[in-house]
Amino acid sequence: MEERFRLVFRGEVLEGQHPAVVKKRLGAALKVKGERLDDLFAGAPVVIRGNADGDETARYRAMFEKAGAHLQVLPVTDAEPSDAAVKAPDWELAPPGVRLVEPSPAPKPVGAPRWTVAPPGTVLLEDAPKPAPEPPDTSHLRLEEQPD
Repeated sequence: MEERFRLVFRGEVLEGQHPAVVKKRLGAALKVKGERLDDLFAGAPVVIRGNADGDETARYRAMFEKAGAHLQVLPVTDAEPSDAAVKAPDWELAPPGVRLVEPSPAPKPVGAPRWTVAPPGTVLLEDAPKPAPEPPDTSHLRLEEQPD
């Protein structure tokens, strides 16, 4: 019997790779986007294939390396379930308007002054009076009498 492998991805990128670029490449390679792609990079182990043969494992490993991601390859034992036995989670969408997480209160600043908001139209800064302009320098001018 041919050896079987479990392919697991934990959101790890290869050294020197930018996570956003790897995410984009891997999403295109796996034809996954949106929330499903975000779930791959959440850090929790995600089983890509639960019971892959050697050729399939090599293809997936090459695809992940080309994208810049680390794919963990684990041997499958007879006691572990195969792909057929592994069921995807049954996810449901919550109805519109349902609050899934209670908002946490905003943190209070420590040692900050008590600021208030001025009503609309309030002048916050008065224009400082401008100093009178300097008189022009007329020292170079002189009056001459004109002959009649």
